[in-house]
Amino acid sequence: MGVVEIAGTEATLAAPDPNHFGGDIRIIKTGATDWETVPVTGIEGGRGIGVVDIARALRGGAPYRASGRLGLHVLDAMLATAESIDGRTFVSVGSRAPEVPALPEGWDPTSLSI
Repeated sequence: MGVVEIAGTEATLAAPDPNHFGGDIRIIKTGATDWETVPVTGIEGGRGIGVVDIARALRGGAPYRASGRLGLHVLDAMLATAESIDGRTFVSVGSRAPEVPALPEGWDPTSLSI
């Protein structure tokens, strides 16, 4: 299966090793017996894609995806997860993630263009 599994009320998602930035993402819906593979598209990247995105955004005068609001939400979710584990109960995440656009189709971290 995956290295990272996220279980929810409607499904479980199994993701590959996040250190390798590739591989299948699989999902099984609650009550189902078979896993489905979710197609992954685009170039396989690696560490540094976020930095490339920020550099290109700064050069082009555009907003970048890894905003402070997103970082705050990630931290908030991590703290709520730890509290949930410690307390063995559901814990609400106080913040909401900002809408973050996906990388465009064909985005290439090795390209020299902005």
